[in-house]
Amino acid sequence: MPQMISGQKQGLGMVYGMIQRQAMMLSFNDIYRTLAIVMIILIPTFLLLRRTQPASGMAAH
Repeated sequence: MPQMISGQKQGLGMVYGMIQRQAMMLSFNDIYRTLAIVMIILIPTFLLLRRTQPASGMAAH
């Protein structure tokens, strides 16, 4: 009887570990997807920024 109880706990521990690994992978995928979307949005905004003309005839500090 004690072997059944300890075996059941080991089985539950294995299931818990598998669920934890899958949850970590899903969260990694969500973070990667979110960062990709943010970068897709930010890249065109960088193209819209104005370039400043270098000041001619002024002494550089």
